[in-house]
Amino acid sequence: MRKIFVIWLALLAPFSFFTSAAIAGDKIVMFDSKSCGACKQFKREMAPVYRRSRLGKAVPLRIVDSNGRAMKRYRKRVHPISYTPTFVLMRNGREIARSVGYGGRKSFMRTVRAMHRRK
Repeated sequence: MRKIFVIWLALLAPFSFFTSAAIAGDKIVMFDSKSCGACKQFKREMAPVYRRSRLGKAVPLRIVDSNGRAMKRYRKRVHPISYTPTFVLMRNGREIARSVGYGGRKSFMRTVRAMHRRK
């Protein structure tokens, strides 16, 4: 049984590269705050819809409290966040584009598509 497990791991090892490459791809990071009304509206009406959409699967969404501990990871990789919500397209750990504010579902999807197409 142990030999089978070792062989199985050896066969899967080359595919681990593709998994890490997928993780390192594009993602949208939403910086929010607890007192932000537009952030609450986005999380209520758009976040669940976006995550199930084709675009949401291609460019996953991560929500980060701009005053929380998770923000420390982004301080060196993202320009300062002045207003919330701020949506930042991260590509391979670096900021590529950003959008400030939430203007509704259609506007958000249009903005994310435009940011994602950016080279």
